[in-house]
Amino acid sequence: MVKLGLLKLVRYESWICSLGYDREHVVQAKQHELLRELHRRGAAIGAFTVPLTYDLVVLVLNSIRTSDYVKLVEDLTPISPVPLEAMVGQGDNYPKALGNAVPSPTLSSMSQQQPPTWTLTATTTWSRGRVLTAPTRSS
Repeated sequence: MVKLGLLKLVRYESWICSLGYDREHVVQAKQHELLRELHRRGAAIGAFTVPLTYDLVVLVLNSIRTSDYVKLVEDLTPISPVPLEAMVGQGDNYPKALGNAVPSPTLSSMSQQQPPTWTLTATTTWSRGRVLTAPTRSS
């Protein structure tokens, strides 16, 4: 039996659009921060992380307790710029497990969370005088 977790960033494209012009470095920094933590924390519980796109990730959860997966998603929530939608699926093979992925009652409530508010603030200046911005969370 194969067990997979499916993690989706909800309203990801609208978050990118909300950053305005010259946002690519901000988007890439946040993408890499989130994927780094997902790989690190996933490996800590024995999961194997397979990013399909920057807003959709599959985790191989064979022999991983669902409660450990729930904790992993909860720990990633403060890092994510948008709410996370997490599902779990099981099947005889990987395609069937992916096709059977459904929200867990514990996990589905996380996608209802309001996304954190992000503002752009100047943090560094290049030698050419171009100002870089990085996202910071507002309270």
